[in-house]
Amino acid sequence: MKRNFALLLIALLALLSGALFGCGSGGGQETTASAPASSSEAPPGVPVETQPDAAPSGDATAEPVSPSDTSPPPTEDAPLPTDTKSMLETIVAGADALLADEDKVGMTFTDPVTADNCRGMLGLTEDEFQKYVVGAYTSNAAIISIAHEVALIECANADDAAQVKALVAKGFDSLRWICAFPDRSLAVESDKYVLLAASSAKYCDAIVSSFTAELGDAAGQADIFYTKPE
Repeated sequence: MKRNFALLLIALLALLSGALFGCGSGGGQETTASAPASSSEAPPGVPVETQPDAAPSGDATAEPVSPSDTSPPPTEDAPLPTDTKSMLETIVAGADALLADEDKVGMTFTDPVTADNCRGMLGLTEDEFQKYVVGAYTSNAAIISIAHEVALIECANADDAAQVKALVAKGFDSLRWICAFPDRSLAVESDKYVLLAASSAKYCDAIVSSFTAELGDAAGQADIFYTKPE
């Protein structure tokens, strides 16, 4: 009797021990703790890292346009300003194109005319030059033994040009070259410009033709005020 009671007690203790160990171990199966859900709020005392703002959409993301990209293109057909010197050089080049090689002057140099040298270059007095002339240039032969000069005189208007033409024809010294003489000397005007030429007959014809072509049909009749004696 005592033996049976002891066995029963042992069995109950075994059952009780198994039940206790099963609850603590989760029935013999391992359990893992789940990760805490993420939260946008940081724990107290931890600095919050700010995220950069997203790039704006639309045209705001385009690269900046430099001012030159929006500037209007230059007008290619706009006329360039022309001064008296460049006009004279153009007229001289046109005359050379009309002449045979043997009738060309050769090397020349272009100089401005001032109130100090206008008497020898144009036949104008200093007062006449200052009164009527806006600008003037001469093209002379590089060799002093060649009697050759072409001058282009710019005046304020056509009336002044007519006055200058008459004054040049009256005052220019066609014999100023020591060793040579031009075939002829002449003056011709067109609008506000006056052309003076003292050279060979063929060159004078060519320079008048080039002057007329450059300045149009407004050119008047050339006044040949000197002709070399036979």
